[in-house]
Amino acid sequence: MLPLDATPAHGEAFAGYLHRIAALIETDPHSLYAHLRLRSAGRTVRYVHLALPDWHVRDVSRELGIEREQLEATLLRHFAGLDLGALTGTHADVAHRTVQRGQWLFLSGTRYCAPCLDEGRPWLNAWQLPWAFMCASHHVLLSGACSHCGRRPDLVARASSRSQGCTPERCACGHSWRDSPPGPAVGDGLTDLQRQLDGATEGRPEPLWGSVTGGRERLAAWRAAGAASARGTGMRPWARRPFLVPPTDPATMAEVVTRAAPILTAESMSTAADALGALFAERSGLGEAAIWNVFPRSSPLAPVARMWLRRSGRVHSRLARSQDQALPLVAVPMDRIPTLADPRWLPPRWRDVAVPDVTFRRVVVSLAVARLAGAGTWHTAGRALGLDGDYAARTVRHVLYRLGDPARSELTSAAQAYAAALNGASPVATRPHDLVRGVAALRACAHIEDRGLAARD
Repeated sequence: MLPLDATPAHGEAFAGYLHRIAALIETDPHSLYAHLRLRSAGRTVRYVHLALPDWHVRDVSRELGIEREQLEATLLRHFAGLDLGALTGTHADVAHRTVQRGQWLFLSGTRYCAPCLDEGRPWLNAWQLPWAFMCASHHVLLSGACSHCGRRPDLVARASSRSQGCTPERCACGHSWRDSPPGPAVGDGLTDLQRQLDGATEGRPEPLWGSVTGGRERLAAWRAAGAASARGTGMRPWARRPFLVPPTDPATMAEVVTRAAPILTAESMSTAADALGALFAERSGLGEAAIWNVFPRSSPLAPVARMWLRRSGRVHSRLARSQDQALPLVAVPMDRIPTLADPRWLPPRWRDVAVPDVTFRRVVVSLAVARLAGAGTWHTAGRALGLDGDYAARTVRHVLYRLGDPARSELTSAAQAYAAALNGASPVATRPHDLVRGVAALRACAHIEDRGLAARD
């Protein structure tokens, strides 16, 4: 047992605590880590702040002369909302990165609050969590790097060798953490969100979409919504795979939490689905396939995404598969849409081409207007205009194929303009005649066109 009587401060981090003990016994952290068998084959256990095996916790607590519960409170395993049960305390990168894939964790580095350190408070255990982005005592954002050299604090790396590294007092560059400027002030909204995340990391059961849910499940939902905020909006992703890697910058984390909050604080899953739709509204053309690229189908947000797609996103996602973009719906009654669009509303490039026949071009514009009016598929749009559904879908594919890539965007613009014109026009009185003439014209013009179309289908 070491000749001292020093218990960890409330909320103190394990690495900070060992640095403080090393200073009390006038030794360096390198030697203390070796004495406590926290080194293996000349290397410090890099992820000692995450967890230690039970036998190691018992031996270290006995050596330091403190209760086992006091030592466990300095480790991240103290937070019941984290799933660290698979960790063995070894320095094997593979084992820890496997655990990291299931949640947001910092495998190295930490954050800090300069005002707290200036007041003589210890280095807190919670600062090692990605979910801690602000100080509740001073109502400011935490700092994620040294204000002098830009290096992230890493107290564990200091004990890996006898070289100069970060300590709870100063950065490896020699700059004191106390001299760093405090982070930007935050309002009550972010303070309340931080309080909710603190409850989740501590494992407290609280409501999520109307049902009481454990901390791990809520953190998984926050993680999925946070990653979706980077993929589904105009926000620049902080990593190539944001679902696996949390933001290191506290300001970025605050923005992620703010964007995800409407989904996670919704009182019901229906309200959460509306919030998810609003989150993805910034990205036009985000179809169903892209949704499942944002987060996996096993994600806690999957039921919310399914509800949103089922209720309001299905038309847009189906249209995205056919036209590579989602069109905004317009309020055009189906009885106002003629089977053959007015030739004046054809896209300029479509008016002078010889192939495909002008009848096909006109009917495709009308079908696109029907899609804007709410028809879920080209088949449905064709039936709404009195055409054979299968034939209508084949006609659209044929026309877009023959006119080339620009035809998709040209059709979108023409259909929107024609829909606006139909909204301001009187009801089409000649619809029955136009319908019969349109179907007859389609069949009459299907000589060479129909053979080429059938060959491609």
